[in-house]
Amino acid sequence: MALSRPYAEMVGASLADAPSKMLERLRIFGTSLEAALPANLHAAIAPYDERLNAIFPGTRTDFAQRAMLHFARSVAIKPSKGREDDFAAVRSSLKTLKLPRLVQRPRLTDEEILAVIKRRLRMQSGAARMLAALRHEEGVACEQSRFGRLYRIAAAKKGM
Repeated sequence: MALSRPYAEMVGASLADAPSKMLERLRIFGTSLEAALPANLHAAIAPYDERLNAIFPGTRTDFAQRAMLHFARSVAIKPSKGREDDFAAVRSSLKTLKLPRLVQRPRLTDEEILAVIKRRLRMQSGAARMLAALRHEEGVACEQSRFGRLYRIAAAKKGM
């Protein structure tokens, strides 16, 4: 079961009441789920961490799906001897991988990001390419939905 944290909070209590036979077969994929799920489900949380990005790069929002995909392609292809063996195989597949280097970028105010967008709009278009440029060329942190909102504001003002 691939779960985001909000979904885990929503279904956790119901899932915890499932029959023990079912819980023994349960594998839960996601990140930071311990606080969102009842204690009797913690043993079912697959031991994936950010090293997964070295195998299947992606975003935090698709972490659970990527972990489940890795599990399906590399662990579940063999008959299961139980959760402990399955999770030992997960740990083994991750043990030689390095945690990705965390890039620290400065955060700017909305006004500062709007100024960068306006400057770049003269020579570049496309929100996705501009967000990538903002992050990698300008070295600025900006969450995707925030950037999208600011890009729309800047593009609308340019069209005036």
